[in-house]
Amino acid sequence: MSTVEAMSSSSYAIQLPPRTPTAPPVTGTSSSVPVHMQHVARVLSPHGVQAFLKGHPKALGTVQIMIGLLSLLLGIASTVYADSAFVFTGVPFWASAIYIIAGSLAVAAENQINSPAALCLMNGSLGMNVFSAIAAGIAIIFLSLDLVNGPNCRYCTWHYDSSTDNIERQYRALFAGISVVLLLFAILELVISICLSGFACNADSCCNTQAPTVSQAVYPQITYTSEVPVASNPLIQHPPAGAPLQYSQYK
Repeated sequence: MSTVEAMSSSSYAIQLPPRTPTAPPVTGTSSSVPVHMQHVARVLSPHGVQAFLKGHPKALGTVQIMIGLLSLLLGIASTVYADSAFVFTGVPFWASAIYIIAGSLAVAAENQINSPAALCLMNGSLGMNVFSAIAAGIAIIFLSLDLVNGPNCRYCTWHYDSSTDNIERQYRALFAGISVVLLLFAILELVISICLSGFACNADSCCNTQAPTVSQAVYPQITYTSEVPVASNPLIQHPPAGAPLQYSQYK
């Protein structure tokens, strides 16, 4: 606290040094604004459900599973003593696996027709039935070639004697019978796969498609800290702490 003493009749004026204005330091922190994407799931419309169920996917899928199992067993029986293109390519094994998977997806799609996963199962059934139709077509080609050319009997080649001629004829007849059954199964599988693919594709075109929506959630997290002098009026000047007072004497 400063004091001013008066001496005789003189008057004193107090001159305060001007305060140098300084810009208040401002510090701030900000954070990124999160943006949330919300996608609306596609669902089957009632018309799409009816279009898919019209093809009886559960019944046809069960038939596909049975065809796959029987084709696998007959394919294993064909590999015992015979060498053929159908056996060398492994069609009895991987084609049968495709049949079983396609049939299982068709059955699951009908069982879960009212669940949110119905559209996913139906699309999976559509894709696998396309592969099943291709596999059935390949099986038909190789089985037709085997019926024309006949198998190569390894047993008859290794053990050739007077009785092998009769054994070879019997084996060729047995192999031809198995090949005919497998050919019928492959044709039936081709027809079923095409039918299920058509019904699934028709149902997929009837789906209700909703565009995804974008929602932006803004959370302001910006904070500022300022150091501002108490008195900001330029007409009022305050001396800094510790600065000496200057006196001017007027007569």
